[in-house]
Amino acid sequence: MVIPYIIVSIVFYILSALLVINPGWIKYILLKMVEKKLVMIYGILEIVTSLIILYFRKGAQYPLIPIIIGLLLFIDGIMYVVLSNQKNRLIYLLLQMQKGTVRKLSFVTLFAALALSFSGLPAYF
Repeated sequence: MVIPYIIVSIVFYILSALLVINPGWIKYILLKMVEKKLVMIYGILEIVTSLIILYFRKGAQYPLIPIIIGLLLFIDGIMYVVLSNQKNRLIYLLLQMQKGTVRKLSFVTLFAALALSFSGLPAYF
């Protein structure tokens, strides 16, 4: 069952493409998220995504990759929920970054999407 990995990978691909094309748009979303105090909702979405990735890890060709990505997302989601005030400071640091730096960070998201895509492929593919 690799459909969840495909869905999460597509979301990661879209996010990394948006970061490369227009980093200002992502900065705008982060600013609105902090202003409207929606940081906790983002953390809950990360926790749900990580649990989906971890639940379907047995269907992956390389289960270690979804375990690592799922645990990192889970820890980050917990930090968003528990430490939402401190995360606001980190988000403001992201907002002050130059566009070139944000574009470079988008390759981390792209790498995670590629890793999830390839780990979810069947062994015979």
